[in-house]
Order: sequence, then structure tokens, then C-alpha cells
Amino acid sequence: MKRIISFLIIFTLVCLNFSIHSFAYDARTESEAVNLATVTEEEKTNADVAKKLLDSAGIRVPFSQELGEYVTRAQFIEAVMTAFRFEDVGVKKTCFYDVGINDSCCWAINLAVDFGIISEGTHFRPNDAITYFEACKIMTVALGYEPECTSRGGWPYGYLYIADELDIINRTEIKTNAPLSTANCIIMLRNMAEANMRVIDSIAIKNPSYAISYEGKQNLLERFYGWNRVEGVVYANELTHMHSSSAHESDGFIKIENGSYLCDENILIGSYVEGYWKEDMGQNKITHIENKSKTLTLYDFDEPVFEYDRITYFDGTKEKTAKLSDTYATIFNGKASFDITEEDFNFEVGKVVLVNSDSDSEYEVLYLYSGDIAYADIVNVGNRTIIDTFVRPGETRTKKFETNSSDITYKVFSGDDEVSVGSIVGGTVFEFYESEDGKYIEINILTEEINGKVTGTSDKAIFIDEVEYKCSPYFRNRYMGNLPTSESGTFVLTTGGSLAAILKGGSTESKLGLIVGLKPGVGLDTGILVQVFTENGILDVHRCTDKIRINDDFSISNRNLDAYLSEDGITLVRYNVNSDNEITAIWLPEDPASTQAESVYRPGVDNYNILRPYVIEGLNPDDTVYYKIFGSFVPHFAIDSDSVIFVVNTSDGIAIEDKYKIGSTDTWKNDSQHTFSSLHPYNVSTSGRADIFVMKTETTDEAIDDERGEGGMIHDIKFALNNKGETSLKLVVGYDNKYYTVYIPTSHADYASFTNPNSDNYLEIGDFILYKTDIYSNITTIRKDFDYSKGDINDSVTATHDNGGLVYYYGELLSVENEIFSVALLDSSSTTKSGNIAIVAQYMEDNRENVWVVEKGAKTMITTQALSALSNFKNQGYKVFIRCRYSDIMEICLYAP
Repeated sequence: MKRIISFLIIFTLVCLNFSIHSFAYDARTESEAVNLATVTEEEKTNADVAKKLLDSAGIRVPFSQELGEYVTRAQFIEAVMTAFRFEDVGVKKTCFYDVGINDSCCWAINLAVDFGIISEGTHFRPNDAITYFEACKIMTVALGYEPECTSRGGWPYGYLYIADELDIINRTEIKTNAPLSTANCIIMLRNMAEANMRVIDSIAIKNPSYAISYEGKQNLLERFYGWNRVEGVVYANELTHMHSSSAHESDGFIKIENGSYLCDENILIGSYVEGYWKEDMGQNKITHIENKSKTLTLYDFDEPVFEYDRITYFDGTKEKTAKLSDTYATIFNGKASFDITEEDFNFEVGKVVLVNSDSDSEYEVLYLYSGDIAYADIVNVGNRTIIDTFVRPGETRTKKFETNSSDITYKVFSGDDEVSVGSIVGGTVFEFYESEDGKYIEINILTEEINGKVTGTSDKAIFIDEVEYKCSPYFRNRYMGNLPTSESGTFVLTTGGSLAAILKGGSTESKLGLIVGLKPGVGLDTGILVQVFTENGILDVHRCTDKIRINDDFSISNRNLDAYLSEDGITLVRYNVNSDNEITAIWLPEDPASTQAESVYRPGVDNYNILRPYVIEGLNPDDTVYYKIFGSFVPHFAIDSDSVIFVVNTSDGIAIEDKYKIGSTDTWKNDSQHTFSSLHPYNVSTSGRADIFVMKTETTDEAIDDERGEGGMIHDIKFALNNKGETSLKLVVGYDNKYYTVYIPTSHADYASFTNPNSDNYLEIGDFILYKTDIYSNITTIRKDFDYSKGDINDSVTATHDNGGLVYYYGELLSVENEIFSVALLDSSSTTKSGNIAIVAQYMEDNRENVWVVEKGAKTMITTQALSALSNFKNQGYKVFIRCRYSDIMEICLYAP
């Protein structure tokens, strides 16, 4: 008999004082119970699962985040009406004296009265806690079951009886008519959403103007949210099928019974699941899924032993047996296998996972993981390679993981969470499991560590602070001869609790840069934008993925990034960027904040965070002030526009604040002066430290001349933010086999002409320009020396002292004599030169890529060639632009016909 009957006698007298219309008012006061309810661990778990389902559907619950807090009547009504996809339609009326027109719950209460979910009265008591009886009435009526409730006895038993039949109180521990906690309300809302709705809509009968057609046995999620139920055994994923290692689903899909579904959760093959899917862009996508199977996980310390139809193991007190079904399937290191033997169970790194998909006592799927340990001694982020430099016994080479391989699928986990391969950095210790065909490698990052001193050893174990730990084979082979016995060490444990490795650091060959600013994105660049000053002296702007890795935290919201940066906003980091130019991981310096004031990562500042002035011995005139900035880079915004940069080395054995050797002041004239736009790391020691000084000077924005202007061919043009956050034209200019990024902000006087295709100043890829920039890499003065579209060059044709010996030639490439690299061309420019001209290039190094080749199609492409390949382009209609300084060829640019 239904459990609700047990309440019958208890509430007989209570029932006499209620009618179907008394829900709107009773004698309770708003000052009733305010203490938090007790929520069991099981209820917390069920509430978390229920909340996940509601969130997936987009059902907003206006409840407290505290699961033990009581839910008010107003909050509960609003949550139910929201679940049915009703919304505030601006109804300006109220049915109760204690509910104001402007109250946030007014719309839901009005609709609930109209639909007959609650009865109209004088007072509603919106701030009172909702009770179990009241909640059951609201939900059963909303689902269309009021006639059944009435036939079963009306208030309260009829509603309680039907609510019990609909499993509305399933997964809760409600036993009396007590106020409901947030946990119970969330669970009941989930149950209501999954309960079948009546064919006849009692709401529409009461108020036809709100008629809604509830269809048959559909539940709320199916009727209003377009969800479809799915249940059954998972037979395959993107890697393998339960019964075939060669059969698998598409990337990201799983097979449930006979259907294929896109699923972003890691579900073990053989599991019985229940959930929902929804069509999304032509694909059946899982919206919510729950694993109903029983699993058993065994590690090496459980001493699992495989027999014909069972596995025996030791649970710490006694031997137990796990029975396998007659048709059990085996998945070895991620893929189905039919060749498992007893010897395969003699693993020291790994585990056994058994899956039971039904209610019997036999397991249908056996997962066997047998692997090894690896230490990421070197991580090359560029080519996505992880190298363990230890050569294992019997092998001749180090262990290398090339995670960019198109033939091998990698999956990386940290605990239960799947993370990116970029989460592995130098010094990471992990288990790896390779499938029999070598096409799949699963990596489990190890995070459990212990600190202590080795106090003893045995054959297969060591004692750390007198506690015995079993050693994995990898640990025995790599570390047993070099244990920390005189001082404490940090040890990493396998998932089975054995010793995996001793932490000793490692190297991550990722990008190095200074984060100098964060800003919210706008337009297409949504999210957080990070300004990074790179080691090449360029300020890049990157988006961040929603979740990024910061040191050992794998899932930090990008909106919390500023909390990890130094207070002055300048932080030296290593970082990873994906193919979409998004930052995915950041590694911060390990120096405690209190010791960074004079470290390589921070500028030399005083207690007020102002750059500290220094006196340089033998160099300081009275009117010159120097400021010291530590690190390989100088943040651009810390230097005024009238600054000139000098780089200085400290003498060995002399304190940082004392004397510096910088040589004669003559060495800092002309070409030895570097403005910020062309600054590169100088005099950087092996520790990555450079001492950079800023000298306050007077500078003028001179016009471009042939001696001092910098320039080259434009390789790329796009719109972007400059170093000051201004909308600009971003140019990538190549010369001397290097690339430089400069900007033309919209505030530039000629900006409009640079972007107008009908203007003579219009800039495009392939143009050759000379320019000058300020310290923010903004172009202040520019001259176009070669116009790609018109084939015109500047009239500088004679090498003189005044123009620094610069000469330009343009014409058609006719012949190339490889022995002396002589180039003959037919001049077709506006200069006075004509006919065939031989250009001697003996001073041009052939082993450098000094030839730019421009191919113009749907998108202009520029490649580089060695000088020796120049003959490949003769007599093919290529035009050539040559930039010389006296007799030296500085640049050769070939333009496709």
C-alpha cells in the first residue's frame, strides 16, 4: 500500500479544517521557522543531479544557493510557472492583499490563480515557507491531475496520493508536512519535469484563454523543451565498439542501443544510461544523461586475479569474487580486445573496472588498464611534443609523445575531468595507457604528492618518514639509486598509491611574455582580451578560452585571471596559444609575492611603486636621470614617448644597486640607440635576466630620411587594437629576415587615405615602405618607396652619402648568373635608369632567406627563398624590386605576373 496512507489517521482532524480553497490562507504566520533544514548527503547528491538537469533545460529556480534554506511560497510558485515556460507578461493586477503589483512574484501568482493551481483569497503569505502538502497540490494541479486528486479525496490526501503515483517525492526523504528546503524543492521540480502529463488539460478547462495542449504521455521536458527520452546500454564511443576494436562512432558521439548521439560526458561502454537528447543543427545531442550502472574498480593493491568467468580480489579484510557474464566484453587500454590473458592482470600501474548494466550480480564489461609512468622532462609547446628523457631498461631511446600526430588519438584526464594536452607542462608526472594497435593513448595526470625524507628501503618499497610505500617499476628503475636521504623530497603517487616519481622540475618550451593588460572584449572579440608584450618586442592581443589552466589549476575562469597577476599589472609568464590564437594556459613565476620586488619578474620600484632612480658611475650629467627595469622586456606604457632605451650588464660580484659598466657614451649614438619599437632582448644571461635602463631625453619627430628610416615590405594588413588600445591599421613589415609589427591609429592625419583604395597612399600587401614610429610602435611618419599596384618606386637612384647609399631598382627579371649572383633586369620604373642592369650580389649571404616572393590571388601570399633559388624565377614574367645600399643588395622582392 502506498506510504501516503500512513498519514491518514494523523491528519484526520487537520483535514476537517481545510477545503480545496483554503490553500490561499491559513493561520500560519510569517515569523514561523527560520532555521536551516538538515540535508543528508544523499539529498545533496540528488539535488546536484536535479539542478544539473534543470540548468541544462534552462529552467531558472529563484532559490537560495544554500541547500538547507527554506523556500518561500512565492519562490516555489514562480519556479513552477517558469518550468512551464510561462513568463512575466506585464499583468498589472493582484489577487491578494499581501502581494503587490510590483512584487517580482506577482505575475506567477496571478497566472497560478487563473489556472486554478491556487485559489483566490485575501492573503497569500508569499514569504512563508512552502510545505510538503502545498507543494504537492501545486505540482499535481499544474500537471493536469486535479480531477484525479479530487476523486481520491481532495485536500490533502488526494493530492498526496497522486503526487506519490507520479514520483514527485522520489529521491527525497520527506516524511511529514514540514517546510521544504531548497534541496527538496529542486529535487521535486526535477521530478515534476519528468512526470507524464494528463491528456485532458484541467488548466485549459478552467480558463480557455490560456489553453495549452498537453500531449498524451509526454512530460514537461518533451512538450515544452523539445527533449526526447533515451535509455539503454552504451555500446560504442568514438574510439571503439564493445565487441569490435575497429568499429567506432564519430568524434564526440556515443551509441545507445541503435541510436548515435553527440555527448560531451565520459560514459563507460556497457553502462546503462537514462537521459534526454535534442536535435541541434541536424545532430542528436545529449542534453542530460545519468549512468544507472554499478561499477567496481580494482587496483594492484586489491590483488585482482583473473579466472575463466570471474575475478577474485582482496578488499582489505577478506577475499571476494566478481562474477563475469557468459558474454562479457573486454576493453584493454581504451579499445575492445579479444586476447586478454591472466598475465595481463599482473600490472603494477593500472586498474580493472567492471561494469554491470542491469540489476543482476554479473558484470558485462571488463575494462583493463595496464600502463606505465612518464615524467615530462621537456615539453615543446610549439610542436606539441612531450619527452621523458629517462631511457628504460631494455630500450635504446627516450620516451616521446608527439601529441600532434594525426594517427594517434590522445585523451588526457586530471582526476575525473578531461583536460587538454596543453595541461601537461615540464615536471608533470602521468600514467599512460596505450591501446594494442597503438592508435589511442590515454593519459592520467598524477596530482597526489607527499613530502618527506627517505628513512629506509626494501626490495620493492621505501620508507618515507617511517611509512612504507610500494614502488612502481618506473620509480625503481629511475630513482632508487638517487633517493633524498639527507633532506626532504616531494614524491608523486600513482592512482593506486605506489610511488611514481620524485619531483625535480622540468622545462616547458612555451611562449614567454609580459602580461601588461586585461580588458573585456567587444564586438566579435568577446570574453577577456590579454595584452602580452612578447620577447620580440611586439605587443600581442589574445583572447582567452573560457576556462584556462593557471599553474596546476586546470579550470580557472578567464574572468578571474586578474586575481593571479601582480598588483602593478605587469607579470612575466609562460603561456600557450591554440590554433585560434586563444590563450589556453598560463604559468606564473614561483617567487612568493613578498620576494619579487627585486626579482627578474618585477621592475625596480620603491615602496610607492614608482620607478627607482639610479646614478650611473661616470655617465650621469646633472640633468640626466636613469631608471632601472628588471627583466628581458620593457613594458611600453612605463616609458614616456621621449625616452631612449639603453641596455646594460652588471659587473660580476657587484651589487645590483652599485656600479655598472656600459662603456663610452659614444657607443650609444646613432645606430646604438634603440627606440621601443625595435627593442629586442640584449645582454640576457642564462638565467634570462637583463638590466634595462631608461634615460630621459629630448627627441623630435623628424621627417623620414634615407639614413635613419626603417622599412621593408608589407606582409600583412588587418584592423586591430594597438598598444594603447586604439583601433588601428596593423602592419606586419618584413626586412632583414625579420618581421615587425607597427600600427597606424585612426587618429593619424592620413589614416583615411591609407585605407582608401582610390588614394595614392593606399597601403596593401607587397608595398615597400619606410617609416618612423613612437615607443608604442605607432607610425608617425611614412613614405611608400614601392607601390605594388602601380609598379612605381621612389626616385632615389643614385647612391650618395646623403641618402646612405640607398638605391632602388624595379623591372622584369631576365637572367640570373648563379656563380656571382648577378641579376639582370629591364628597368621600367619612373627613374632615369633603363636597359639591362647587372646587380652584383657578392655581399649577400646565400644561406639566408633574402628573397621575398609575392603571389597574388584570392589572398596575397608571401614566401621566402634562399638567394640560390633565384634562378628558378627567371624568364617567367616575374617583376623584381631590389633595394641596395651602395653595392650591397639588402632586399629582393619578386612579384608574380
